[in-house]
Amino acid sequence: MTQIDIRCIITTEYTNLAKGRLRKKGRNSASLRKEASPLPFLLNFNPNMKTTVTVILLALVIAGICRAETTITTGVLSKYVTNAAVYHDKPVWQTTIEGTFSERFSWSIFNSTDMKEPGSKTSFGNEFDYTISFEESFGEHKAYTLGIDVSYWDLTELFKTTPADVIVGTARISRSLNDRWTATLSVDRLVSTDRNVFEGGTYVTLGFETSVPLGERASLSVKPSLIRDDGAFGLGAVWIGQADLSLDWKAGKASVSFPSASLAKVVSGDSFGRKSGVVWGGNVSFSF
Repeated sequence: MTQIDIRCIITTEYTNLAKGRLRKKGRNSASLRKEASPLPFLLNFNPNMKTTVTVILLALVIAGICRAETTITTGVLSKYVTNAAVYHDKPVWQTTIEGTFSERFSWSIFNSTDMKEPGSKTSFGNEFDYTISFEESFGEHKAYTLGIDVSYWDLTELFKTTPADVIVGTARISRSLNDRWTATLSVDRLVSTDRNVFEGGTYVTLGFETSVPLGERASLSVKPSLIRDDGAFGLGAVWIGQADLSLDWKAGKASVSFPSASLAKVVSGDSFGRKSGVVWGGNVSFSF
């Protein structure tokens, strides 16, 4: 059975460090603003938005043909931060659609749309990622899980290979430590399609995850992690400590995570281009 996961995230801060401090010749922030429509996001149904909606609807149609279960998750975040780097300073709408080919293989499509300046070129608020994944559990009681992902990040100008995009290979292994805690070690290798535009790099993450019951319908999700970023996208090489917390609720078929908080802090290394801080938010998900 195919499973689809749709995630919508609204962010409100993001710097134009933008995944590699990309410099577009002859284009400045003023020219980018001119390209954006002054209409509100929901009324500005431009060509990129049409393409986005078309891709989403096509995935849902395929899921319907396969009689798949569909899960939709929608949330709001105060910032959009990766490895203590803020990548965009305007609200974005983000969606992930995920389905399975079989028990071991799955696919996903991720889209980010800048809510104030939708289009195909503006400061990394607009993005498409395409991922193929493999996952296999093994060992006694299936305690270990091996995962491999191959992704293509369409970043700088949507649906074009110029000026540069990113190809990502991910390998991860997870192990159940006990009835509550799970540990995951992952390695992400990022390769730019044009190193003259920005450089790739490597992320190594050791993360832990648990869920603490708080009654019949609520639980506290706790996810601490330690990240090694070797300076991907032209930023400094650092060690980062991160903690993700959320209060999760069950309401019938819906699940609510509110409030949620994520704190990332550089604990060692060159903090150039990074900023510590808390990301607040919440989301709701339901399946049908």
